[in-house]
Amino acid sequence: MKIRNPSDFGAGLLVAGIALAFLIAGQSLPLGSASEMGPGWFPRHVAGLALAAGAWLVIRSLLKDGNPLPLFRPRPLLAVAAAVMTFSVSINPLGFVVAGPLTVLIASTAVSGTRLLARWAISLAVTLIAATIFIGALGLNIPLWPGQ
Repeated sequence: MKIRNPSDFGAGLLVAGIALAFLIAGQSLPLGSASEMGPGWFPRHVAGLALAAGAWLVIRSLLKDGNPLPLFRPRPLLAVAAAVMTFSVSINPLGFVVAGPLTVLIASTAVSGTRLLARWAISLAVTLIAATIFIGALGLNIPLWPGQ
């Protein structure tokens, strides 16, 4: 069996797998009937349709040519994960003024070829906009300065 369209194959497996998980999780809900629907009627039917769509994508991927999947690049994934972890660890002791630019700088390493000056400018602009929205306009209780 040759997978001729890996993108559709992967998407089909993902959709079918999620639908199957919802079908299994919702087995205990009473189904009812079309005229007197129980709490499991709608989710079960939607999951069944999603399962059929996923199966259709898998079958189509075996019959129709498509583009191969690009190579997996771990750098963007690791950069964003490191940025999220850094923000969560540094927001309380360092405040938003330090944690914000630090987070954006770490996340910006996901893309190669960006100049350091551009990264700094973007990190400061994003921090200023985010602080204005979340702390100023919404009034969230986020420490703005270190030790606050």
